[in-house]
Amino acid sequence: MKKVIAALILGLLIGSATTSLADSSDSVQAVFAKFNFVVNGEKKEIKTTPLVVEGTSYLPVREVSSLLGYELGYDDATRTIKLEQKQTVGGKPLPDNNINYNDNSEWISVTELAKLVKVSFRADPPELTIQKGDNVKKYLYPDPNVVISNGSTFIKINSLKEFGLID
Repeated sequence: MKKVIAALILGLLIGSATTSLADSSDSVQAVFAKFNFVVNGEKKEIKTTPLVVEGTSYLPVREVSSLLGYELGYDDATRTIKLEQKQTVGGKPLPDNNINYNDNSEWISVTELAKLVKVSFRADPPELTIQKGDNVKKYLYPDPNVVISNGSTFIKINSLKEFGLID
C-alpha cells in the first residue's frame, strides 16, 4: 500500500509540474487585419499585413516609418531602432528615386524638384537656372552641386537648403 501511495504522489507531482510549465509558456493569439492608410491626405498602402492582438495593432516599423517620411536604421549590437526624418521639399518627403553620385551625397532630378515645389528651371549647358518667385540661383557647369546623368539633370539636395527649398 505504501508503494501505491508513493507512486500516486510521484505521479501527481510530475503531472502538476507539467501543467505549470504549460501555463508559463509564451503564446499569443493574433489575427491578420487590413487597414486603409492615409498620410497627409494621401492614400498609402503597405505590403505586409498587420497583426491585431487583443485589440492592439502591430504594424511593420520599416514600412510605416517610410510612409511617414522617416528613414529607419537598426543597430544590431544594441538592438536599437533609429528613426530619422527624411529631408522634405515643399513639405513633401523627397522621392526615393534620388541618386548617389561619387561623394555619397543625395541628389534629386530638377524635373522631380519642379513637380514637388513651384520652381522653374532651365538647363542649358553650361548653365542651370532655378527660379522660385524672385529668387534665382544659377549653377555653371562644371559645378559640384549639379550633375547630368542619363540625359537628366540632378542637383545636390544639400545645395537646395541654401536656396531655401528644403524645409
